[in-house]
Amino acid sequence: MSGNTPITVAYGDGIGPEIMQATLDIMLAAGAKLDIEVIEIGEKVYLAGNATDIGAAKMATSPEDFDVIVMENLYGDILSDVAAQMTGSVGLAGSANIGDNFAMFEAIHGSAPRRAGQNLANPTGLLLGAVLMLNHIGQSEVATNVHNAWLKTMEDGVHTYDIFKEGISKEKVGTKEFAQAVIARVGQKPSILKAVNYNNIDRKDIISKKYVPTKQRKDLIGVDVFFDWTAGKADDLGAMLSKITAGGLQLKLI
Repeated sequence: MSGNTPITVAYGDGIGPEIMQATLDIMLAAGAKLDIEVIEIGEKVYLAGNATDIGAAKMATSPEDFDVIVMENLYGDILSDVAAQMTGSVGLAGSANIGDNFAMFEAIHGSAPRRAGQNLANPTGLLLGAVLMLNHIGQSEVATNVHNAWLKTMEDGVHTYDIFKEGISKEKVGTKEFAQAVIARVGQKPSILKAVNYNNIDRKDIISKKYVPTKQRKDLIGVDVFFDWTAGKADDLGAMLSKITAGGLQLKLI
C-alpha cells in the first residue's frame, strides 16, 4: 500500500487541461499524497439560457443578508456564478459535491473555449475546489499550506488577467506562472489577509439521511374500456353491456 489517496481527474475541454495541470502541480508541490487516475470526458454541448429571480437581485445589492442558500441545481448554478463574480471573478470559486460513497470537486465555471491554449486562465476556482478535496480526504495540513500559499500570492499582487487591476495588482501572469508563484509560497502565510488553519476542524461524522419512500395505498376505483364497435349503434352496444353484472361490476357510459 502506498498510503496515497486515489483520486480521479478529468481534464475536460477548453481551459480545463491548463488549470487542472496547474492545480495538480501545486498540490503535489505542497506534499499531497495522491494516486491520480485520469479519465477522458468528451466534448459537451452547453445550452446557455437566462433566468431572473428576485433572489439574484437581492444577492447583488445585499449579499450580507445571505448565509446558506438551498435550491435546485439550475438556480444554484446561476446564483453561485453571480456570487463568485461579486468577489471579483467567476474563476475564483470552487465547489464540492459530496455523497454517501463518492465525492466530486470542481471549479464552478465552464470550459471557456475562447481562452483555451493561451495560458490565460485563472486556476483559482479549481485550486480552491482541490482544497475542499484535500480536507475531505483527511490531508488538512496540505490543504492549509495550499490555501495560505494562494492567499499570499493574492496579497502579493500576482494576478491573472481576469482580476488584474492597475494600482492594486503588481504582476500580470498566465496560468503556468500563477501556479509557479503559488508553489514558491508554499509554507508561507499572508500578512494582511486572514490565514487559514484546517488542522483543528471538528470532524464529527455527518449523518446522511437517505430518502426512504413510504408505501402508498392504492385503491382500484375503476377502469376505462374501449370497444371498436361496428355491428350496430352505440345504444345497442350499451344495452348489451348493461346486462353484465358479474362480481358486482357496474358499467357507466361517459
